[in-house]
Amino acid sequence: MEKFSIYDLLGLFLPGFVFVYLVNLLAIVYQIPVHINEVEGTWKIEIGTFFCLALVAGAMLYSVNFWLIHKDWFNKPTQMYRKVALLYLQIDNKPRTMDKILNEKAVLWMGEPIFFTDIEWGEKNAIEKERIIDLHEEFYDRAYYELEYLGKIDVAKTFQSFYYFFRQLSTALLMITAIMIPASIISFSSWIICNKQQLFWHQAGLFVGLVAALVLSVGHARWYRKTMVLKLYWAYFTHLIQQSTNKQNNGDIN
Repeated sequence: MEKFSIYDLLGLFLPGFVFVYLVNLLAIVYQIPVHINEVEGTWKIEIGTFFCLALVAGAMLYSVNFWLIHKDWFNKPTQMYRKVALLYLQIDNKPRTMDKILNEKAVLWMGEPIFFTDIEWGEKNAIEKERIIDLHEEFYDRAYYELEYLGKIDVAKTFQSFYYFFRQLSTALLMITAIMIPASIISFSSWIICNKQQLFWHQAGLFVGLVAALVLSVGHARWYRKTMVLKLYWAYFTHLIQQSTNKQNNGDIN
């Protein structure tokens, strides 16, 4: 059995941990008894149960987020899942040979070049761009699994783990915020009737904190997505150069 990896920790457990913790916090703020055990007047969740709940919640967030990012109404405003072709164009100070070497592999796999400069990309029409974007996705997947098979993907995968963490975290925060809005409306009468201004300020502070954390999580997810893609292309570019150099050296020896 494989060890619990950083990918599992950041992509599954920690987002689930935050989600379960926030549900627990909501219950305290809204004075809802949803805890498991009560010890000496204080509520306490056992570590084992909390761990299991965090993993289940993390798996749920993982699947829900994968569904959400393919919906335009969610992905367009957040832009947490930008196409790799568009991110590739944002590589700064790339070597002149990078497009050429990657295109050699693209021609072998796809039958045509798919890596272009900003000027070349600007000359493409909308239909050509859509087709090239789809080919980029296939190229990226094949390059990813080739590097993973060769054990040369550690750096890119670390950034991917953080990307999934912030992506799942944003989903958790969004879900908690969505739960909090109707709950606050329902509890509004208690603010007035029972004169619980302190409860109002607690809920307002929590809401502001959730929204701020959501904005930060979305921004970090976008940055890690971009960096992850760029690191993988750099890794694959380096791999192809090394592969070509090794073939030349073997040819010289023979």
